[in-house]
Order: sequence, then structure tokens, then C-alpha cells
Amino acid sequence: MCIPNISESIARAILEHFGDLNEMRKALENTTTFPKVRISPKAYLGKARINKLKEVFCSKSAEV
Repeated sequence: MCIPNISESIARAILEHFGDLNEMRKALENTTTFPKVRISPKAYLGKARINKLKEVFCSKSAEV
């Protein structure tokens, strides 16, 4: 799957953290309580990427 503006390494970190897309979608429902997702030894998923994920996975067109 291709996610705009999300690199393969970040996508892998997200998958490792949540296990599957449904769990990530549940977490994206409330971005203020979204957990810290480590994407490298010194970095976590930031607000811009979280908002992009929400835009891609929680929009009406993303629901199947």
C-alpha cells in the first residue's frame, strides 16, 4: 500500500506499533490521545504525519 508523504520505514513503525490498520484507525479517531509512535531511536510520529494519516484513513472515501 502507498501512503502519500509517508515513507516505508515510517509505515513499518506504524504497523509494528498498532499491528493492523483497524487499530490505527481507532487511535486516529482522537488525535489528542494518539499514542507516541517511535519512528527512529530519537524521533516519534509528529502532528503533521498524524494529521495526514487521519486524512487518508479516516475520511469518508477511505471507509470500505
